[in-house]
Amino acid sequence: KWRDCRMLMVCHHIDINDQNKYFRDFWRSRVRISEREVDDSDMLVQRHTLFGHGWDSFAEEHVSHFRCLFDYTDMPFDSQNCKLTFFIPDVLDSVIRLEWGSPGVAGQEMSNAE
Repeated sequence: KWRDCRMLMVCHHIDINDQNKYFRDFWRSRVRISEREVDDSDMLVQRHTLFGHGWDSFAEEHVSHFRCLFDYTDMPFDSQNCKLTFFIPDVLDSVIRLEWGSPGVAGQEMSNAE
């Protein structure tokens, strides 16, 4: 029997987080980031949002540690940029949208002495 949420409860969306018993039944992407060294698994939160028109939006939030090389030639007037290389197996880049959440990407603040 088909149970379309639009017919049953006029739903706009349903959230299924990683604590839900059905969460593992959904496909989710396996994102690899080349520069990642370690993830803090205690901070991992994943969820699917199922919209009434059939779209499934997958989101994950986690804390990771990255390392990149710095060039201190112009110190103390230098600026540093680190590159993150995302790889999602078997998914075309034309169908992926990556968004930085709020407050976005953050790092530990460092002084010139560190």
